Amino acid sequence: MSAVALGLALAGVSAVASSSAHALLKSGGDKFAVQAWSSLFGLVVALPFVFWVGLPERTLWLWLFAGWVLHTLYYLVLVWSYSASDYSVAYPIARGVVPIFTTVLGIMWLGDRLDILTLAGVAIISVGIFMLSFNRGISRSGLIAAGFAGLLNTAFTLVDAKGMRVAVDPVNFLVWYYILDGISMPLLFAIRAKGQLVGVAAANARIGVAAGAMALFAFLPTLIAFRLAPVGAVSAIRATSVIFSLFLGGGLLRERLDGRRISGALLVMAGAIAIIGGTTLT
Repeated sequence: MSAVALGLALAGVSAVASSSAHALLKSGGDKFAVQAWSSLFGLVVALPFVFWVGLPERTLWLWLFAGWVLHTLYYLVLVWSYSASDYSVAYPIARGVVPIFTTVLGIMWLGDRLDILTLAGVAIISVGIFMLSFNRGISRSGLIAAGFAGLLNTAFTLVDAKGMRVAVDPVNFLVWYYILDGISMPLLFAIRAKGQLVGVAAANARIGVAAGAMALFAFLPTLIAFRLAPVGAVSAIRATSVIFSLFLGGGLLRERLDGRRISGALLVMAGAIAIIGGTTLT
């Protein structure tokens, strides 16, 4: 298996885990608490590895700090989005803008090269994703939040990809990424919860830890994939998580599905096939 094919396979694993992590966040009683537990889980897992990797490489500080800021903003907007809209609507919108922007900026900024078939696959996936979001289950504020989450997702995707590519030791970047990522949300939740901290945290601990475990499986393979394959192709394959979110939203969360959204899911699948064929055959 080539490095690019392995990168796309890791993105596929991430897609499955990502939809589950987001569904857990949406289903939580206090979404801020769930996200705080999820971030804290990653920190606890990564912390012992500090004794192995040491301090961050000098060239990584900028990318780690930028990623930390962007991820924190993303989590806050995502909590807002899931509080305002159906999961199976907000999630596709948040994902929909990412493949297109990361593909274009990946070519311009990171020097990625994609063939026509792969580019077509990215476009097909994006069209399919937006078809999934066309219904009455989203408010104006929910639409704004989901769209903003997508733009932030694009930004941190490019920053994280750059960090993984400039790292001499990618494990060093991975460890410090999860440590920094695990600080903001627990701290902000503690400030927000105030006197209710213990009760709210305890009530959401189980689902939060589960979301954290799924989030680890969702983004760790993606970070590795960024080093192996074009960022646009990785983002597009990872965006196929909307297919799983469709069925999780309809089955687990009892949200309404219709023919248009099922057609959108089929387009996403067709786009993924085009990307796999185009990227692995070149």
